[in-house]
Amino acid sequence: MRPMSAPSRRRPLPRGLKVALVCLGVFAAGGFAHGPLVRAALEARLAAMGERLGLPMSASEIQVTGALSARLTGLQLGPHLAAESLDAEVTLRDAVLGPRTPRTAHVVAPSLTVTSDGSLRGFGRAVVEAVRPLRERPRDPTPEARDPSPTRRIVFEGGRVTDTAGAFRVSDLRGDLSTDGAGSVTWRGEVPDTGVCRVEASMAVTSVDCERPLALPLAEGVAVGVRRAEWLRPQGKVRVGGARLQGDGLPAFAAPLADGLLVDAETEVEADAQGRRPLVATLTLPGGGRVEATGTAGRHGASLSAAVADMALKPVSDALEGSVTGRATLEVDLDARTIRLDGDVRWVDLVVDHRAIADDRVGPYALSASGRATLGWSVPTPVAPSRVYALTLEDVVLGLGQTEVLMKASVEAAPQLRKVSAEVATGRVTAEQLVSAFPPGLLPHLQPLRAIGTASLSARIALDVERPDDTVFDVSARLDDLKVTRMNSAIDFDRLRDRFVTRFEMPNGEVIRRETGPNSERWTPLDQIVPLLPVAVVTQEDGGFWNHKGVSLLHLRGSLATNLERGRFARGGSTLTMQLARNVFLNRHKTLSRKLEEVIVAWLMEQTFSKDELITLYLNVVEFGPHLFGIGDAARHYFDKRPAELTPVEVAWLVRLLPGPRRHYAQFEAGETKEYYRTWMQRLLDLLHTRGHLPTEQWSAARPLDLRFAPAPTTWPPTKP
Repeated sequence: MRPMSAPSRRRPLPRGLKVALVCLGVFAAGGFAHGPLVRAALEARLAAMGERLGLPMSASEIQVTGALSARLTGLQLGPHLAAESLDAEVTLRDAVLGPRTPRTAHVVAPSLTVTSDGSLRGFGRAVVEAVRPLRERPRDPTPEARDPSPTRRIVFEGGRVTDTAGAFRVSDLRGDLSTDGAGSVTWRGEVPDTGVCRVEASMAVTSVDCERPLALPLAEGVAVGVRRAEWLRPQGKVRVGGARLQGDGLPAFAAPLADGLLVDAETEVEADAQGRRPLVATLTLPGGGRVEATGTAGRHGASLSAAVADMALKPVSDALEGSVTGRATLEVDLDARTIRLDGDVRWVDLVVDHRAIADDRVGPYALSASGRATLGWSVPTPVAPSRVYALTLEDVVLGLGQTEVLMKASVEAAPQLRKVSAEVATGRVTAEQLVSAFPPGLLPHLQPLRAIGTASLSARIALDVERPDDTVFDVSARLDDLKVTRMNSAIDFDRLRDRFVTRFEMPNGEVIRRETGPNSERWTPLDQIVPLLPVAVVTQEDGGFWNHKGVSLLHLRGSLATNLERGRFARGGSTLTMQLARNVFLNRHKTLSRKLEEVIVAWLMEQTFSKDELITLYLNVVEFGPHLFGIGDAARHYFDKRPAELTPVEVAWLVRLLPGPRRHYAQFEAGETKEYYRTWMQRLLDLLHTRGHLPTEQWSAARPLDLRFAPAPTTWPPTKP
């Protein structure tokens, strides 16, 4: 019996071969219907995707370009997003097994249209809102969508984003991205009044580089201008380079510093529960000095600690040398609209080389300061449309050499200066400490300066630009115990009682020297001068001459008020004694150094001479015109008289020449006075009469129109002094 044979076993086909046979069968069966079927499938796919996104999605034309590729022309997704064309390609595996999302998509000229509120921040919000459906699309619940899918790639070029409000425009948008995180995007951004910014983005970093600073508003009228920025995605950090404050809302006193101050900063994208982020910043000062700061910052403000050690001052300003060391804490409260700075700073080997300070270098010097500065600002309202800034200094201690000065001050601006107030006090200091407060080179004409005793000083000043008559300037000084024991031998008060030479520097650089003094031929004693002349000079030039000790607070207060009212330097604050000190011992250079020397020499002269001696010295050296110094020369030149013979009208002419005698000399050359000058003369005569210095009968007879000059010299000025 033949055994039963075993049933034959069929070997299964490989999976890949099955796929190939199926594809061949599909292609064989549907070859002629391939184009319409693909188009129908793509149309259905577009409709399904649009339904999932909640946005209508369509294409004006679908063209099958190959067995596994197609081109969609006139693609539209919702009301905002469109593309000129899209070339899509799938693999054979995807076509058979899914998912049928294109493995590669090439988009030409994609465009996004949004409408912002006109601001850059509003533009960003509008873009986010327009693409929100793409970012928040629901997940496909089908198993196909849940299966891991291979890497997909999308390439786009020639894209643009248009803001109908004109806040921002994106063009030349190019990118090459894949679902595995590789790729990059670049575009050209354009902001009105700012120019072009180039943006490059990848999964690792997004960078922005602008031709001109891009203004990011902080407050009304104030913005941060940013030229470079980076977003480091893996680290979750943002870096900003070369940022600076800008805008017409900055107060006038802060604008120069803000203009040259650059900020490089790094912060984190994610904020803590209070909305604050860690911040590391480097402040580059005008000229290149650097300050490092660390802390936190958020939408409501910032808290930073900064320090600088041995920073060279030369890069900051060509007028400075030495180094600075300091530390500070900065608190910014945007809700309260305040910025507070607490800290201390020391300048070592400080040298200042600036012609507004002195003719030569001042220093080296040790200077220190500590205290608190607070800057606040108001919100503009219909009643007060200008933003008002208020800067206050509190608990400030200035270390000047061995002397400490306590200070507090406030400044108000909107944005131009409106109000200033300050108070300073030294307490009781020794003469040695007081002298050390003046750095080398600041008082060059007085050195070597030595003193003994003690002194104290306190001062208060208050200026209101809108109410100049309310100007306050009070100084309290206790100097009775202070005695100067040594000073530059060139400042010799004894020679003023004999013969001495005055030196006058003319605006054109010419230097004129004149010998005078009680024992010289040019001298005119007080008893040989008409009594009305010194009274008229004091009345016009220094009303407090008979009472002050060299410096007149009333005089300074009036000068400050006048200069504020006129908005320029229209009136000086020098007393007759200060003018005399300048003419005899110093120079006419408009520097802080010369003014301080003038004050000190005037104070010493008041201790050395009587008031009669001082007014006699003044009248014998003061300038009355080109190459005319002293009342004797002036009386002879203008009227061919001796000083004792001058009439009230002639006195008024001579006194009104001060303090700009060369400016009015042309009237003498013409032989008659101008109407404006006669008005000045009459006002002085009226004032002298009102104060009882000019009897009524003489005042009534004094008419400026009747003034007569002596014949002018045929040649003037003289060839020799």
